[in-house]
Amino acid sequence: MRSRVALALFLVVTACSAGGSDTVSLDGVTLIRHGGGDEYPSALGIGVLAVTDGCVSLDGDGGDPAFVLWPPGFDLQEGPGGLMHVVDGSGDPVGAIGDPVTLGGGYMELETARSLTDHSVPTLCRVSGERYFIAGSVVEP
Repeated sequence: MRSRVALALFLVVTACSAGGSDTVSLDGVTLIRHGGGDEYPSALGIGVLAVTDGCVSLDGDGGDPAFVLWPPGFDLQEGPGGLMHVVDGSGDPVGAIGDPVTLGGGYMELETARSLTDHSVPTLCRVSGERYFIAGSVVEP
């Protein structure tokens, strides 16, 4: 319990010091962005990019999907063949919905996610449990 509280406080302080956040939407799909920062927990999120309750999520093996909090500048774009892509701050695709990816970052609860996003987690994507994943700027296909 103490490590979760310390992780949550670490994430909040790091993200708050880096600036604000927001959400972007494309064709009814929302990408949630966090406030940024240089420090992230050292967990890996491995799964398939998906859309759950209208928000971009990471669908792992056997568990509930986790809503991804993306770094500032990440966006949604329509890609080749009409597939929706997540792109980084340079506009380079990091993965299409349905693609397997590996994300660096860490899992957290709703209240920490809301703090990291200036309370911009959409209502449909507010769930209990460690169902949020803060992603760093490196995404591996």
